[in-house]
Amino acid sequence: MAVWQGLKGWVSALSGDHAGKAAETAMPPETRDAPPSDLRAAAAHLLGAEVCARKILMVADPSCQVLEHAGWLDEHTGGVEMCSGLGDAGQRAGHLVEDKIVLVGIDYFTDLDAAITALAQFRQDAPDLPVVMGSVTFSRLDLSCERALIADASIRLPVTRPQLAMALAAALSNHRHMRVQLLDRADQGSRIAGGPQNDPLAPVRLST
Repeated sequence: MAVWQGLKGWVSALSGDHAGKAAETAMPPETRDAPPSDLRAAAAHLLGAEVCARKILMVADPSCQVLEHAGWLDEHTGGVEMCSGLGDAGQRAGHLVEDKIVLVGIDYFTDLDAAITALAQFRQDAPDLPVVMGSVTFSRLDLSCERALIADASIRLPVTRPQLAMALAAALSNHRHMRVQLLDRADQGSRIAGGPQNDPLAPVRLST
């Protein structure tokens, strides 16, 4: 319960924190007026090689602003697949050989509790999938690991391409860090208990 309230408090605080908006909305000058011949290079520079190699699974309401970037992402990454919900994203991920990132606009949920419940369950069911969540209620871009139980990075909508690129890259880094920590804890726990070592390749599930 304490963890749950902490998650809800964090998301609520993010929705009310208005610090740092000016810095986040600024777009690097070199990306504003790039000639057509340089657009692909500019996109690769923004996204980075690791993000470009990923398949993006998008979950969002048809009116969600993040969909404005779907075509750009589809062209410069491993492709975009539109999903009807988090469950659909999880099922599709299981049939794709490419590495994936899940990008979800949480404003289609009925309320904050429903969003947190769904994201927490999705993390339980698909712990190997990096997740970026976005909302118009968020006041800033957040690239920290503070909400690792439900997502790996957060974006305020509407979002610019540079902001989205930063969030996708941060999600990969944060998710990798989280997985290493959980594997270390599982290994330490098994040693303390004197039981068999956990399989380091087995999915690690977070407790709520």
